[in-house]
Amino acid sequence: MLSLQAIAQPVNNQNGRKVQVAILFDTSNSMDGLIDQAKTRIWSIINELSSLRFLGQTPLIEIALYDYGNSGLTAESNYIRQQVALTTDLDVISAKLFGLSTNGGDEFCGAVIQKSMQDLAWSNNQ
Repeated sequence: MLSLQAIAQPVNNQNGRKVQVAILFDTSNSMDGLIDQAKTRIWSIINELSSLRFLGQTPLIEIALYDYGNSGLTAESNYIRQQVALTTDLDVISAKLFGLSTNGGDEFCGAVIQKSMQDLAWSNNQ
């Protein structure tokens, strides 16, 4: 089963539009056989985001990456790890994304969604 969550929240800032996205990537063994395909699809979505235009302007795109469900992570963290906080650096996102691998584990999808909502510097601007 592909357990992949993305949260997108478009907001305004002083420099125009901003889009903030958290990618929550399941690295439990349920992703064995699917992980490379999922990474490629996620990267395709990131590329689509980077080409967004609104009224002829390019919004600022900030992406965060979490992985969860991997037995190499601690139970105290609900098997969740923030790989990258919100950033515009797609090279960092790419390196971290394509470096992910599966390893057993438990999947706490709700916990990783809650953690990303609490940890990231989401804009409050509507």
